[in-house]
Amino acid sequence: VNYINKNKITIDSIIFGRVTFVSSCSFIGRSLGSKIFWQMHGSVNHFLTKNYLNFILRFLRVIPIANSKYTRFSIGSICKNYVYPGFDESKMIDGYCKYRSILGIEKEALIFGFAARISYDKAQDIVIKAFVESNAINSGAHLIIAGSHEDLKFLNYLQSLAGELYGKNIHFIGWINDLNNFYSSIDVAISACRGAEAFGISIVESLSVGVPVIVYYLGGPSEIIENTVNGWLIEDLTVKDYKEAINLVISDRNNLKNMKYTSKGLIQENGEILTIEEFTRNVYLERIEEYNLILVSLLWKRRRSRDLYQNFITSYSKEKVEQLL
Repeated sequence: VNYINKNKITIDSIIFGRVTFVSSCSFIGRSLGSKIFWQMHGSVNHFLTKNYLNFILRFLRVIPIANSKYTRFSIGSICKNYVYPGFDESKMIDGYCKYRSILGIEKEALIFGFAARISYDKAQDIVIKAFVESNAINSGAHLIIAGSHEDLKFLNYLQSLAGELYGKNIHFIGWINDLNNFYSSIDVAISACRGAEAFGISIVESLSVGVPVIVYYLGGPSEIIENTVNGWLIEDLTVKDYKEAINLVISDRNNLKNMKYTSKGLIQENGEILTIEEFTRNVYLERIEEYNLILVSLLWKRRRSRDLYQNFITSYSKEKVEQLL
């Protein structure tokens, strides 16, 4: 703050993502005469939390920006705006059927894929149970589950649910860094979450390359998915509902090709869903050419902060960025 004031640098906005920074960012913002924005990561799910946040945000003069309509609604009238977070389009291009080949899955077989951190919150157990009980096995379908794990006990539990299908029709491939190859290897993506999904970056990534998604409706997914058009919305987070959705996909497999084109087209046509570069330019850097906006990049975890900084570099040149920062 002293350096900025000494050098007479004008800061329009301070933007942070972790609610724990609300007091410190408010203090800095008020010291510099800047607007303070909180980019919300998730929904507010308890009325006491909602009341507290409404009080503290008004008191500290912090403006919340939701990451979906659902998130905006969850915090109440104090939040006037929402901006869907950007997804990294570059991670999704130039993929090939790597995992179909590695796992030795027949070319004609239908493949469902679930890419997420392996944890109880992500409800992989419900999806595996639904897959086992559905018509998937009799039809020769496969399920590929990608993601790292912290709870070895839960991973072992999931593998036990697969039973004799483990390694045959149900495959665990661990953490991957080539989502483009993963989505090129599957026909339908599956997503699940115990509770509301505030937005769903993985859902948008899947749709962007033409892979329709089976997903629990609560939260942001219902703003992105049109039921039976670019995916299937699950009304209740139960084995029964996921089983019915999987069976519906299998029985209507001939329509998948049309849904792939529709999925990709709807994402491209939706002006509210941005790539990370578009998100950086349109939302926070619209005044960058005036050299008077400084972004406090506490928006995401380290990986997304690094992606954001990289787009500073690629979009504007290193010299401009260094001058700005």
